Order: sequence, then C-alpha cells, then structure tokens
Amino acid sequence: MMHQLRIRYLPYPQMALLEFEEGKIDYTELINPSEKREEYLREPMFEIYSDIGDTFGSFAYLFRGSKILGNRTICPNNPHLTKGLALRKAIAYAIDREEMNNIIHGGDYFITDWPISPKLGIWCNPDIIRYRHNLEKAKEYMFYAGYDVDYTINLSRKLTVISLSCVSFFAMMILVRGKQKKRK
Repeated sequence: MMHQLRIRYLPYPQMALLEFEEGKIDYTELINPSEKREEYLREPMFEIYSDIGDTFGSFAYLFRGSKILGNRTICPNNPHLTKGLALRKAIAYAIDREEMNNIIHGGDYFITDWPISPKLGIWCNPDIIRYRHNLEKAKEYMFYAGYDVDYTINLSRKLTVISLSCVSFFAMMILVRGKQKKRK
C-alpha cells in the first residue's frame, strides 16, 4: 500500500533514466524504447508498460516544384490519374514501413495511415487510403505513369534480378536532385 506519492520534474529524459536506474525514482519513460527494452525485460525487478502516445513521427516526401512527382500531365495508361499522382502512389506502395519500423525502432512503433495520432480515434477516417507494402501495386502505378519497371536483367553468371526496389531509390534521387537545383 502506498502512503505517499512524490512527483519530481526532471527536465531531461537522460537524467530521469539515470535516476531510474539508480533506484531514485520508480517510473520513467524510455527515451529510445528498443535500446533498453530488451535489457529491462530480462530483469525480473522491472515491469514494462506500453501504450500508443499522442504524438507521432512521419515519413514524407516533398513534391512541390518537382517536375516528376508534381507532374500534372495525364497518365498515358490511365486517364483518371496524373503522372505525379501515379508516381507518388507507386512510391507509397513500394515503401515497406514494417521493415523500416523493425530496422530503425526494433518493431516498437505503431504504424498508422492517418496524419494524426490514433489516440484521436473519432477523428481517424475509417475509409482512408491505406498504402501497405505491395510491389505489384507499385508496378501497376508506375505502368500507369508510363514507366516500364517489369523487366529482367541477365548477368554474366546467369543470375536473374527483377528490378523494382529501384522505385524507392528513384524517389530519393528525385528528392536529392530537386534540393540540389534549389541551392543554385
């Protein structure tokens, strides 16, 4: 039974973590969850609780001013889309957010399709477009935009490489090139 509760304000998360590890405080938020989580899970004296926070990070790409991603020309293979929209959709489908979460955050983060925290549930549109990793859909949208990405390269040792992971590389090259042009 707890008889007294004292609350201290520690302005720096690193300071709070140090005091937690020294036993001076009983509760703290982990700064980088995947870094310490495994260590704390092995210790029976620690209990770890997790919940979706009310803040989030995002992964975005800029297309304003880009002659490729912002292209408003109608797609040659789908008159209902512009080339820029088809390319942005292809990039969105080509990005594997689950893999990024696993590599960067140890799978600890919650992936959402909304531009707001899922904690704001009533404001999250249930009909939002969800771009799950799907290379076939990415190829489809690249085709709509007039790009042939479904080709095979035969190397000298009879190895066959099917190329589509270049969609993400293609997007990064566009972004880097666009930023370099602005600096001139």
